[in-house]
Amino acid sequence: MKRHAIALLLAILSGTAMADWQQVSDDTEAVAYLDPATLVRTGDLVTVSELNDFKRVATTVSDSLFRSSMTQRAYDCAGARTRIITLQPFEGQMGAGRALDIMTVDGEWQDIAAGSARADAYNLACR
Repeated sequence: MKRHAIALLLAILSGTAMADWQQVSDDTEAVAYLDPATLVRTGDLVTVSELNDFKRVATTVSDSLFRSSMTQRAYDCAGARTRIITLQPFEGQMGAGRALDIMTVDGEWQDIAAGSARADAYNLACR
């Protein structure tokens, strides 16, 4: 699984500038995007690259400041849940600037609340 996550992270990093980011949501905290070209479907599971462009500077666990982050996220289309596989914060907006604290998360599955920004991304990824 770690090899797969590392390969996905490298794909995210190499495709930042070339990605065709599609806006999914815009709220008081961030504008969220996903890249439809990165959708990989395996049965009811979908993985996709997402980008969060924050409206205020955020801080990593190691106190580094960042303005955007890219994730490789998995969606369980049958179970309406999601989890983060990898997370990569960037100093600049829209994935620009220096990359910080590369993390392979392999997060826990979380239910997707109806009407949330995450639900918008889920609906786009799972259609």
